[in-house]
Amino acid sequence: MRPPILAGMIALAACTSSRSGAPELPTPLDPPALQAKWAATLSDVKADVASARYSAADSSISAFIDAHPGTPQSAEALFWRAVLKLDPANSTGSAREAMVAVDAYLAGGTSLPNFEMAQVLRRTASALESAQRPLPAPVRPVVSVPDSTERARAAEEILRLKTELEKVQIELDRIKKRIRP
Repeated sequence: MRPPILAGMIALAACTSSRSGAPELPTPLDPPALQAKWAATLSDVKADVASARYSAADSSISAFIDAHPGTPQSAEALFWRAVLKLDPANSTGSAREAMVAVDAYLAGGTSLPNFEMAQVLRRTASALESAQRPLPAPVRPVVSVPDSTERARAAEEILRLKTELEKVQIELDRIKKRIRP
């Protein structure tokens, strides 16, 4: 390579790496520091739950997951989010949200420490959601109400049959008189 081209490439690389608009990525914590941060976050979450501040607890968990994606601690945070979303005392949670969180946790595989409990939690959330769905409306048979024309025809037919029955009765009485001695 020629020296001017090499110098131009170095200058271009320096310009692109020092852009002021590029976001800085957080420095990953070493495992003990990350575990300590998770322990502190979980302690805050438990305190929020004890005080019925479920939104604050969920915010703490969300912030931790966003700050440390892909770590074992963020997976554990997903498990705890599912537990909180399923808590009946949590008016902002739902079985559907719990299933979303537990499904994300279970996607991490069978090696996760709470995998079996998460499966139970998933089944529980699914059963709860099914029980909360409204039942379908009962099917009622359709009974047709006759209109006035049909009622008039029916009344005419009844009248005709009554008249015919009276004629038959009169004929029967006449026959009885003839048979009697």
